[in-house]
Amino acid sequence: VIKACIRRDVDTAFRYGGDEFVVILPETDKTHARIAAERIQKQFGALKYGRTTLSVGISEASSEDDADSIVKRTDEALYESKRAGRAQITLA
Repeated sequence: VIKACIRRDVDTAFRYGGDEFVVILPETDKTHARIAAERIQKQFGALKYGRTTLSVGISEASSEDDADSIVKRTDEALYESKRAGRAQITLA
C-alpha cells in the first residue's frame, strides 16, 4: 500500500519494526508529507484489513537533527496519533 502511494525512485519506505514503517520523502515539507500520509491512509482503508487502523507521525528533518532525534520526535508524534483515537495523523 505504501509503495503504491509514494513517488517511485524518489521516496523510500521500509518496515522499521513490528507494525511500524518509515517513509522518507526527500525535499518534502510537513504539509506535503501529510498529503502523502492521507493518500496512504485512504488506500489502506479501502483494502479493509478488518478493524486495523493506520496511525501516522510526521516530522521534518532539520540540519540540527541526527538520526536518533528525528526518530524520537517522529515516534512521539506516532504515539500521540494512537492516543488521539487511532487512524490519526500528527505533525511533530
